[in-house]
Formats: sequence, structure tokens, C-alpha cells
Amino acid sequence: MTVALLPFTCSIAHGISAGIVSDAVLKRLTGRPRDAHPVLYGLAALPGLYHAPA
Repeated sequence: MTVALLPFTCSIAHGISAGIVSDAVLKRLTGRPRDAHPVLYGLAALPGLYHAPA
């Protein structure tokens, strides 16, 4: 997923953060939230906090 999103973001940092967010979201939506480490959910919240004020 991350590799597929990288060309669309035009930034390596934004592509990686989109991949982290999509991984956390997909784990929650597929009903397997325990398969992901809690740090993943913390890392997924950081881009949301970064882009929210904009």
C-alpha cells in the first residue's frame, strides 16, 4: 500500500505517513486491531494532528 501511494503524494515523507495511516485503518476495518502494535496507532495519529490545523 505504501509503495502504491508514494507516487501520488510527490513526497517520500507524505507517502510513508499515508502508508502508516492506511495500515492502521485497514487493521481496524478488517477486524484485526490486535495484530498491530499500539505504537502503530500512535504513529498513525501523528499525521492527523499535523494536518488538522491546516
